[in-house]
Amino acid sequence: MKNAYFKNDAVHQGCNIKDIIINSEVFADVSFEDSLLTNIRILQSNAVRIAFVNSVLERSDFSNSRLEKSFFRDSQITNSKVTGINFNESKLRNTNFINNKMDLSNFSCTNLENIEFKECILTDSVFQQAKLKKVSFVDCDLKNVDFSGAVLKEIDLRGSNITGLRIDTFNFKEVTISPIQALYFAELLGLKINFDSSL
Repeated sequence: MKNAYFKNDAVHQGCNIKDIIINSEVFADVSFEDSLLTNIRILQSNAVRIAFVNSVLERSDFSNSRLEKSFFRDSQITNSKVTGINFNESKLRNTNFINNKMDLSNFSCTNLENIEFKECILTDSVFQQAKLKKVSFVDCDLKNVDFSGAVLKEIDLRGSNITGLRIDTFNFKEVTISPIQALYFAELLGLKINFDSSL
Protein backbone atom coordinates (compact mmCIF):
# COMPACT_ATOMS: atom_id res chain seq x y z
CA MET A 1 0.00 0.00 0.00
CA LYS A 2 1.95 2.96 -1.29
CA ASN A 3 1.41 6.37 0.25
CA ALA A 4 -2.07 5.52 1.52
CA TYR A 5 -2.04 8.24 4.17
CA PHE A 6 0.74 10.62 3.15
CA LYS A 7 -0.73 12.39 0.17
CA ASN A 8 -1.44 16.05 -0.47
CA ASP A 9 -4.14 17.72 1.63
CA ALA A 10 -4.90 14.53 3.60
CA VAL A 11 -6.59 14.95 7.01
CA HIS A 12 -6.58 12.08 9.52
CA GLN A 13 -8.21 11.97 12.94
CA GLY A 14 -8.31 9.17 15.49
CA CYS A 15 -6.29 6.81 13.28
CA ASN A 16 -4.03 3.90 14.16
CA ILE A 17 -1.53 3.78 11.31
CA LYS A 18 1.40 1.38 11.04
CA ASP A 19 3.88 -0.26 8.70
CA ILE A 20 4.02 2.44 6.01
CA ILE A 21 7.09 2.83 3.77
CA ILE A 22 7.58 5.98 1.68
CA ASN A 23 10.80 6.58 -0.21
CA SER A 24 11.81 9.72 -2.14
CA GLU A 25 8.32 11.19 -2.44
CA VAL A 26 6.95 14.73 -2.29
CA PHE A 27 3.76 15.66 -0.42
CA ALA A 28 2.31 18.58 1.53
CA ASP A 29 -0.46 19.66 3.91
CA VAL A 30 -0.99 16.34 5.70
CA SER A 31 -2.40 16.42 9.23
CA PHE A 32 -2.78 13.84 12.01
CA GLU A 33 -4.87 14.46 15.13
CA ASP A 34 -5.45 12.07 18.03
CA SER A 35 -3.57 9.41 16.08
CA LEU A 36 -1.00 6.69 16.71
CA LEU A 37 1.64 6.11 14.03
CA THR A 38 3.89 3.06 14.42
CA ASN A 39 6.74 1.85 12.22
CA ILE A 40 6.36 4.64 9.67
CA ARG A 41 9.34 4.90 7.33
CA ILE A 42 9.57 8.13 5.35
CA LEU A 43 13.01 8.19 3.78
CA GLN A 44 14.63 10.94 1.72
CA SER A 45 11.24 12.55 1.10
CA ASN A 46 10.20 16.17 0.86
CA ALA A 47 7.21 17.02 3.04
CA VAL A 48 5.93 20.53 3.73
CA ARG A 49 3.38 21.72 6.30
CA ILE A 50 2.87 18.40 8.09
CA ALA A 51 0.83 18.63 11.31
CA PHE A 52 0.83 16.30 14.32
CA VAL A 53 -1.67 17.27 17.04
CA ASN A 54 -2.15 15.16 20.16
CA SER A 55 -0.54 12.24 18.34
CA VAL A 56 2.20 9.68 18.94
CA LEU A 57 4.86 8.64 16.45
CA GLU A 58 6.84 5.59 17.57
CA ARG A 59 9.46 3.17 16.25
CA SER A 60 9.64 5.06 12.98
CA ASP A 61 12.29 6.35 10.59
CA PHE A 62 12.22 9.81 8.98
CA SER A 63 15.90 9.88 8.04
CA ASN A 64 17.09 12.53 5.57
CA SER A 65 13.57 13.82 5.02
CA ARG A 66 12.34 17.42 4.98
CA LEU A 67 9.47 18.44 7.24
CA GLU A 68 9.83 22.15 6.69
CA LYS A 69 7.14 24.53 7.98
CA SER A 70 5.51 21.70 9.91
CA PHE A 71 3.52 21.89 13.15
CA PHE A 72 3.74 19.60 16.19
CA ARG A 73 1.56 20.18 19.28
CA ASP A 74 0.82 18.00 22.30
CA SER A 75 2.57 15.08 20.62
CA GLN A 76 5.32 12.56 21.25
CA ILE A 77 8.03 10.99 19.10
CA THR A 78 9.67 7.95 20.68
CA ASN A 79 12.21 5.24 19.82
CA SER A 80 12.63 6.58 16.31
CA LYS A 81 15.40 7.44 13.87
CA VAL A 82 15.27 10.89 12.34
CA THR A 83 18.90 11.38 11.36
CA GLY A 84 19.35 14.34 9.04
CA ILE A 85 15.73 15.51 9.29
CA ASN A 86 15.00 19.10 8.33
CA PHE A 87 12.51 20.94 10.60
CA ASN A 88 13.42 24.35 9.15
CA GLU A 89 10.79 27.04 9.96
CA SER A 90 8.58 24.58 11.85
CA LYS A 91 6.61 25.19 15.07
CA LEU A 92 6.92 22.63 17.88
CA ARG A 93 4.89 23.03 21.09
CA ASN A 94 4.19 20.84 24.12
CA THR A 95 5.93 17.91 22.45
CA ASN A 96 8.31 15.25 23.81
CA PHE A 97 11.14 13.56 21.92
CA ILE A 98 12.16 10.41 23.79
CA ASN A 99 15.01 8.02 22.95
CA ASN A 100 15.44 9.13 19.35
CA LYS A 101 18.47 9.18 17.06
CA MET A 102 18.32 12.76 15.76
CA ASP A 103 21.91 13.52 14.78
CA LEU A 104 22.57 15.97 11.93
CA SER A 105 19.07 17.43 12.29
CA ASN A 106 18.22 20.96 11.19
CA PHE A 107 16.05 23.08 13.51
CA SER A 108 17.09 26.40 11.95
CA CYS A 109 14.51 29.19 12.27
CA THR A 110 12.22 26.81 14.17
CA ASN A 111 10.04 27.81 17.14
CA LEU A 112 10.22 25.35 20.03
CA GLU A 113 8.15 25.93 23.17
CA ASN A 114 7.69 23.62 26.16
CA ILE A 115 9.69 20.81 24.54
CA GLU A 116 11.53 17.93 26.19
CA PHE A 117 14.31 16.00 24.49
CA LYS A 118 15.05 12.94 26.63
CA GLU A 119 17.83 10.45 25.92
CA CYS A 120 18.15 11.70 22.34
CA ILE A 121 21.25 11.71 20.16
CA LEU A 122 21.43 15.21 18.66
CA THR A 123 25.10 15.32 17.70
CA ASP A 124 26.04 17.81 14.97
CA SER A 125 22.49 19.21 14.86
CA VAL A 126 21.77 22.86 14.11
CA PHE A 127 19.46 25.28 15.96
CA GLN A 128 20.72 28.44 14.27
CA GLN A 129 18.31 31.40 14.44
CA ALA A 130 15.77 29.20 16.26
CA LYS A 131 13.59 30.38 19.14
CA LEU A 132 13.58 28.06 22.15
CA LYS A 133 11.44 28.63 25.24
CA LYS A 134 11.14 26.16 28.11
CA VAL A 135 13.15 23.47 26.33
CA SER A 136 14.94 20.76 28.32
CA PHE A 137 17.59 18.34 27.12
CA VAL A 138 17.63 15.41 29.54
CA ASP A 139 20.53 12.96 29.22
CA CYS A 140 21.04 13.88 25.57
CA ASP A 141 24.15 13.85 23.40
CA LEU A 142 24.56 17.46 22.25
CA LYS A 143 28.10 17.11 20.94
CA ASN A 144 28.88 19.83 18.36
CA VAL A 145 25.30 21.17 18.42
CA ASP A 146 25.11 24.73 17.05
CA PHE A 147 22.85 27.27 18.82
CA SER A 148 24.44 30.27 17.07
CA GLY A 149 22.01 33.15 16.69
CA ALA A 150 19.30 31.30 18.58
CA VAL A 151 17.04 32.96 21.15
CA LEU A 152 17.11 30.88 24.32
CA LYS A 153 14.71 31.25 27.26
CA GLU A 154 14.52 28.82 30.17
CA ILE A 155 16.75 26.14 28.65
CA ASP A 156 17.96 23.19 30.72
CA LEU A 157 21.07 21.29 29.62
CA ARG A 158 21.78 19.39 32.83
CA GLY A 159 22.85 15.80 32.37
CA SER A 160 23.65 16.16 28.68
CA ASN A 161 26.95 15.96 26.83
CA ILE A 162 27.74 19.50 25.64
CA THR A 163 31.22 18.90 24.22
CA GLY A 164 31.77 21.21 21.25
CA LEU A 165 28.47 23.02 21.84
CA ARG A 166 28.29 26.40 20.11
CA ILE A 167 26.22 29.07 21.84
CA ASP A 168 26.27 32.87 21.97
CA THR A 169 27.56 34.15 25.31
CA PHE A 170 24.66 36.58 25.77
CA ASN A 171 22.35 33.57 26.06
CA PHE A 172 24.08 32.11 29.13
CA LYS A 173 21.72 33.73 31.64
CA GLU A 174 18.76 31.79 30.28
CA VAL A 175 20.49 28.39 30.43
CA THR A 176 20.53 26.02 33.41
CA ILE A 177 23.61 23.81 33.62
CA SER A 178 25.34 21.49 36.08
CA PRO A 179 28.55 22.44 37.95
CA ILE A 180 30.58 20.20 35.66
CA GLN A 181 29.08 21.82 32.57
CA ALA A 182 29.97 25.22 34.02
CA LEU A 183 33.63 24.46 33.36
CA TYR A 184 32.92 24.16 29.64
CA PHE A 185 30.95 27.41 29.62
CA ALA A 186 33.78 29.12 31.47
CA GLU A 187 36.15 28.09 28.69
CA LEU A 188 33.78 29.64 26.13
CA LEU A 189 34.10 32.90 28.05
CA GLY A 190 37.89 32.61 28.06
CA LEU A 191 38.09 32.17 31.83
CA LYS A 192 41.02 30.33 33.37
CA ILE A 193 40.08 28.23 36.39
CA ASN A 194 42.78 27.22 38.86
CA PHE A 195 41.90 24.49 41.36
CA ASP A 196 45.13 24.95 43.36
CA SER A 197 43.88 26.40 46.68
CA SER A 198 47.40 27.41 47.68
CA LEU A 199 47.53 30.13 45.04
